[in-house]
Amino acid sequence: MNKKEIITAFENLRHFESTDEVEWSKVLADADRAITALKQERTMPCSLTAENGAKSLLSGEFKETVVVCCSEEDGDEEYETDVIVSWDTLKNIYKKIVNHYKG
Repeated sequence: MNKKEIITAFENLRHFESTDEVEWSKVLADADRAITALKQERTMPCSLTAENGAKSLLSGEFKETVVVCCSEEDGDEEYETDVIVSWDTLKNIYKKIVNHYKG
């Protein structure tokens, strides 16, 4: 459920006046789904910063394996190495996620 659907479910419950059991069951089911959706929601910061603790939490946590090619006299040589994902990259990924889920 999105935020609008959650609000609508609670508004319908609040202003419900019918005595029809089927209608009442539907309103209660919608409200129950809204409560479940709210329980799954988490408040997250809008951005990652040193001030909100994200930098110390995430710096150095994520690595990516990259292939490095070396050209030597005997021929090309390849090897894999782990590279730490940069702080700027982490912030950009998080920003993209936040912008996607903005309501």
